[in-house]
Amino acid sequence: MKKMSIARMVSCGLLLSLVSLPAFALRCGNAVISIGDPKVKVQHYCGNPASKSSAEVERIHGFNSQTGQHFENRVTVTKEQWTYNFGSQNFLYTITFDGEDNVEKITTGDYGY
Repeated sequence: MKKMSIARMVSCGLLLSLVSLPAFALRCGNAVISIGDPKVKVQHYCGNPASKSSAEVERIHGFNSQTGQHFENRVTVTKEQWTYNFGSQNFLYTITFDGEDNVEKITTGDYGY
């Protein structure tokens, strides 16, 4: 039985760890979808997602640029998650939109179906 080299084991470990890391971009056709892109761009280039979900979340923030002071301002926004299934040979991608309909996060999941 052959022993697996340390370099090969490290390479395999790194490759496996990439599966659970967030993606920073998603290719749909000839377009690249990345953090900050508007929802209409995602819809245009990637089409309809396999599933959608949404949740209302409360944001607490505030900053007065004239005085330089922070203050508490509570705002309820709706965040959406769209999941794309590009088939069994590709990963599932979940795009999270912030409350202003821009891409906030792109994550990969298991293989599609």
